Amino acid sequence: MTEEPAKFDELAPSDQKFVRSRVVSGTRTARAWMGSFSVLAAYDKAADKKRFNVGVLTLACIPVAFALAFVLAKLRLDVHWWQFAPFGVAVVGGFFWWLRLRTVDVPNHLREFVYPLICLIGEDCDPKSGITLHLDLRGYDRTAPEVSKIKRHGRNTKWKLWHDPWFSGEMLLHDGSALQWSIEDEVSRFSYWKRSISGKMKHKTKFKTKRLVTVTLKLRQDRYAADAIPGARVRQGEKRSVFTMRSKLKIPAAPTIPAVDDVLGLVGRVYKAASPQGGAS
Repeated sequence: MTEEPAKFDELAPSDQKFVRSRVVSGTRTARAWMGSFSVLAAYDKAADKKRFNVGVLTLACIPVAFALAFVLAKLRLDVHWWQFAPFGVAVVGGFFWWLRLRTVDVPNHLREFVYPLICLIGEDCDPKSGITLHLDLRGYDRTAPEVSKIKRHGRNTKWKLWHDPWFSGEMLLHDGSALQWSIEDEVSRFSYWKRSISGKMKHKTKFKTKRLVTVTLKLRQDRYAADAIPGARVRQGEKRSVFTMRSKLKIPAAPTIPAVDDVLGLVGRVYKAASPQGGAS
């Protein structure tokens, strides 16, 4: 088991660069990707726990200070502002410490989705070719959105639309097949004013996300025989049969972390429909 680094400074320079930029691209062996993501996942888990504890302790100082003031008042003792200065220092210091920890945070997408996915598909990777990845976890709102004004449910609504192609990769498999995948989120934010029951106007904001998962599997024709597959676009090449499958997921909220099966499920449907030839194992 990889020993988890307790501090950001203990990470490798390449991992520190990813934590700060939240972007990584390149080609590495499956073992190298898994080793790096394993360290980052362990670091993120420990950092999330540390940040949570700092936040809780910082907020706890506020009611403790009020409770102390109440007790002193009940006992009719003199209350001076300097008696609560340590609580003020603790709150301010804890708040800035919490902000500092956020700047070196890793989005949970890596720990809960990317790392488990690479561990699973890495077992079938051709060790000579490696895996090419592009991962961008800066968030959908890193770029300027498309803005328009529409009528939605009879209301004047401001609609902002972001396109976020945040994860893609490709690799050769042990059986000579080639696998490619990509995930793109289309995020919509609707802002409008709504009159409440009391007659007051309140500003409302709602999110909707459309997630497009695309998987392309290129099977060697001398190892697999596959014709039409329901839901797949098929193209016959000289040496490989190319199957492209897409799934569209609708999320009634801001983007969530995908499930590993969102990708592997599409790959499994192609292999399930393909018939091994004499040379396949």
